[in-house]
Amino acid sequence: MNKSVYCDNLSKQDWDIIRNGLANYSIQYNQPPYAVEPAAFVYRDEKGLVGGLTGWSARNGFDIGALWVSSGVRGQGIGSDLVRAAEELAKKRGCLSIFVWTMSYQAPDFYAKLGFEKVVERPVDGKGTQQLGFLKILSK
Repeated sequence: MNKSVYCDNLSKQDWDIIRNGLANYSIQYNQPPYAVEPAAFVYRDEKGLVGGLTGWSARNGFDIGALWVSSGVRGQGIGSDLVRAAEELAKKRGCLSIFVWTMSYQAPDFYAKLGFEKVVERPVDGKGTQQLGFLKILSK
């Protein structure tokens, strides 16, 4: 048997086998199959793109993958608007919560102000930098 624990060039066929295997396993436990629905939001001004949020929903949860706001327009509510837009979409998709990873030097205070609660942290470099997971339970 050819064993492998790392693969950086997974074929679409292999990807589908793994995803379908997980979906079929979930169905055995009366759970919906794992289906990812991507989402993206952008904020533009007269100069072009100045902010964006990417994420996805799956299994009644929404994950923020990336949130970026250009340094020249930070502090003007753009990031908050993008997160709120993601929250609204998550609710429309039936999501019960929204989750995001951030670094200790990035935006933990920002997410806390938006009602997210830090639920996990892990060291990343041995120098005090932490990766922090924030969760927000969405109201109906």
